[in-house]
Formats: sequence, structure tokens, C-alpha cells
Amino acid sequence: MEVELIPVDPAQNYTLFVTSPVDTHLRPRVAAALMKRQNPPAEQVAFVTAASPLPRMEMMGGEFCGNASRSFGMISAMEQNLTTGKVMVGVSGCAHPLEVEVDLSANSARVQMPLHKTLHQLEINGHSVPVLVFEGLCHAVLECAPDAALAQQVIRQISAGFVTDAVGVIFLQHDPLYITPVVYVPATDSTVWEHSCGSGSLAAALWMALCRPQNGLQRYSIAQPGGMLEIDLKVEDGRISAAWLGGPVTIGIPQTLTIDL
Repeated sequence: MEVELIPVDPAQNYTLFVTSPVDTHLRPRVAAALMKRQNPPAEQVAFVTAASPLPRMEMMGGEFCGNASRSFGMISAMEQNLTTGKVMVGVSGCAHPLEVEVDLSANSARVQMPLHKTLHQLEINGHSVPVLVFEGLCHAVLECAPDAALAQQVIRQISAGFVTDAVGVIFLQHDPLYITPVVYVPATDSTVWEHSCGSGSLAAALWMALCRPQNGLQRYSIAQPGGMLEIDLKVEDGRISAAWLGGPVTIGIPQTLTIDL
């Protein structure tokens, strides 16, 4: 099977945007085949669908992804010959269009992010772990060093207790602020220790803001294995009312690959 794609690097959260049509039921298999190749490298795969009326992309498991959303905004801006400004895009895992602010000269993009819908506490080894439930995914925030066995345990417990398109385990460390993100996508049965994670960065920032509420615009510069992402939170009357994710994006050269399904 031949697929046309654009490789994208948003803070090393390597994403392949498949631009040729792929039937929905084939997408998990196509994504798995592309990720297995690792040439070009891929932590996740997105599928560009027919614009109706906005440019739209859908992630490999129907989940939401912040890095892919802002990357898709940059791709859409390039197609519209827009070097700076704002574009609207539709993405999986989010019921409403998202606004992406792009600056091609700076290789950066910033997207307004959907906020979490609910907050739960998960009991893990006698400790209470916050789980932020978004439309399209759940993120657990663990304030400890990365632990592979613990990540798998949390993924199993969230998968058993929540219906979701993706599960994230975000290991959060302080001084300096640093996250190590792990993401599991049930549709492709893939677990990836990601170089960066936009929604995971948001989950970490939301949890910190909820623990220490402070009105105004709060900025969190969150380092991770692939670089730095910026989260801005707007807090009014002790309530988080809006959030944005920003950071670097590099768009690669379009390619055509042949894969076996």
C-alpha cells in the first residue's frame, strides 16, 4: 500500500501526517506499520481528512493530541500561504474547532487547548494519583521519577476504569520543572515514551495550578526529553478558564512510502 505523508517534528514528538485517503478501519494498521518502520521516525500518526468546512485531521486512535493539533495548524497555514497569523482546524478528540497561532519564520505554533472535564483520584500502591479526564484521553500525573513498571500499572488501572481513546502517564519532577510522558493508545496497542507531550504538559500545569490557585495569566515552561513546551493558563476567580500550548514545530519534506499491512 502506498501512502503519502508529511513528517513533522513538534519538540521531537515525531508525528507523521498521512495526506492520502485511508479508510477509517485501516488507520490503526497503517499507523502501526509506519511506526514500526521508524524511517522517518514516528511516535504517532495522524490522518488528514477532507476539509468540511475546516481543515481536519484525526489521530491514529481517534484520540486528541495537542502537539499534532498545533503542527496541523502550521501545515494548514503553509497550504494557505500564511506565514504568520491564526488558522482554525478540526481535530479528533475535540468537539469544537481549535485556533492555532503560527509563526513560520520562528518555526513555532501555539494552540488554544480544551480543558479537562473531570478530575479523579486513583489509588496506586497506597497513594492517591490525580487523573485528569479530557475529551479523547486521560492523563495521570505522578510526582516522582520515571518508572516503567509503575507506568504500566497505571495504564492498566486507567484502561480498566475509564473509556478513553488514549492514556497518558506523566511523571512530573520539580526544580527544574520536567516531565517524562508515556502514552498508550488502545486502538494500535502502542505504548510510547514520548520525547514531548502537549496534552501531558497541560495536565501537569493544570494539576500544579489546581494545587496552588493564583488569579491571572500563569505560564509554565515545561522541559521534557525532546525540548521545552510552554503552557499558559488563564485563571479567573480561582477557576481555570482557558489554556494554550506553544512550542517549536519543524515541517519535513512530503514523502511517498510503500508499506505492508
